[in-house]
Amino acid sequence: MYHALSIIQAVVPDISATFAQRILVLQTLKEFARPVGRRTLAKAVDLSERQLRTIIDIMRENQLVNVSNLGIELSDEGERLLLQIDFHWDEARRLTDKEEQLKQVLGVERCDIVHGDADLDKAVYSYLSQRIQQILQQQLPMNEAVVAVTGGTTLAQVGQGFDDTLSKDHQITFVPARGGVGGSYRIQSNSVAGLMAQQTNGQYIPLFLPEKLEEYTADLLLKDPNIQSIIDQSKNADCLILSVGAADVMAKRRLMTKAQYQYLKDNNAVGEAFGIFYNQQGEKVMRLPRYGMVLDDLEHIPLLLTVVAGSSKAHAVESYFKLAPKHSWLICDEGVANRILQTH
Repeated sequence: MYHALSIIQAVVPDISATFAQRILVLQTLKEFARPVGRRTLAKAVDLSERQLRTIIDIMRENQLVNVSNLGIELSDEGERLLLQIDFHWDEARRLTDKEEQLKQVLGVERCDIVHGDADLDKAVYSYLSQRIQQILQQQLPMNEAVVAVTGGTTLAQVGQGFDDTLSKDHQITFVPARGGVGGSYRIQSNSVAGLMAQQTNGQYIPLFLPEKLEEYTADLLLKDPNIQSIIDQSKNADCLILSVGAADVMAKRRLMTKAQYQYLKDNNAVGEAFGIFYNQQGEKVMRLPRYGMVLDDLEHIPLLLTVVAGSSKAHAVESYFKLAPKHSWLICDEGVANRILQTH
């Protein structure tokens, strides 16, 4: 609720004052617990009778108060609304406290948490979509902006929830941050960047470069001016949207050999990002060939949005931020946040 109100406030700057004023009237009526005259109520909430009359007329139309010869009193509907507001503000405060705790634990610039656990409820992805789109609207440069995108199931789901409101004040070009890896076509970096561009009515530049190439072939392709230009654009993007994955899942997706898989297991790998498998201490266990953006490039990107959903990725997330730049942002669900904070 706090985040929603902050967005509305950007459009209607005086909404917080209006909201607080009307809530105060409802709360004061609840405290009186009986019909009260307009003059007495105006004095109690520090408003003129004329100001109060306007507010009461609006509230009566919305059936939040009852007005009679005996005075003004809170209606059943008004009481239900106050209970809902109290609940949502408590939830907002709780999440804000949790965001601050997680920010301190991980040592990142900002944390945003949405309700739920994607491992249990797929609706969480739509909440993440809304939150990320709000952040992009607020943080991207006006007019032209370049957003680089990694692949994966999480970002494919998030991209599906984007819409063209993002293009009203921005001309965004989405570029893939890497070549293609194993797994479904729809979760490739190319596909996710294209999906986000389609959903937002933005521009899209594809990078047709599989990561499983012989070194000689890869070197030849990387000398191509068009391919090099796309890679340069991703490395100089205004924003990177990325995700991290659990080591075992990413090993299967990358079609690793039994020997490689066993090596990761023996060395306690917990996660993967940018072709680097790492353990719980944030130490690099294995580095795979990668064409496109690499971990060192992240230092130069102004807005780093790490998006993770599902409590099963908590270890991968916590350990990743021991490698990641300190100006990173984490946007995650409560499943991830709760699992990390349980150990701190």
